[in-house]
Amino acid sequence: MTTLSKINQASIVESIREPARRVIELRRKAAVLRAEVDKIKTSVLAEMQLKDEDGNIVLNPDVSWTIEPEEDLLLFHEKLQKCVRQQIPGAEELPEDYCPALVAEFDLCDAENDLLRKICPILGTDPNQIILAKIDLRQKFIDLTVELVQ
Repeated sequence: MTTLSKINQASIVESIREPARRVIELRRKAAVLRAEVDKIKTSVLAEMQLKDEDGNIVLNPDVSWTIEPEEDLLLFHEKLQKCVRQQIPGAEELPEDYCPALVAEFDLCDAENDLLRKICPILGTDPNQIILAKIDLRQKFIDLTVELVQ
């Protein structure tokens, strides 16, 4: 197995340092915003006591999309948007119906893809192979790349 010289290793790490730092920064931001939005969702769901098609009260924010009838789902969405815009700094600056957590997660995905586009050619790999790989394999590759600069 061929190993990289220390100079080569240093230049590789330096070339990915900024994209990796961006990924780290956006991971933190996305995690915080996801937790804040889910907390607000949970609160709104508890307050509104909306039901799914089987008549079960929906309290889990991950399944809020199951609220029936559609009119109730729209009321939930409207109240959620209002609460998010009031409680999360900067949310009011986003276009209407944009979720700050989803925007941050999208930005994270873009930053991860930028990191892959930077590291893959150095390793002789097509970035699209990693970008389009199974999510767990893609994530492992990104995590290993980020670890190089920490």
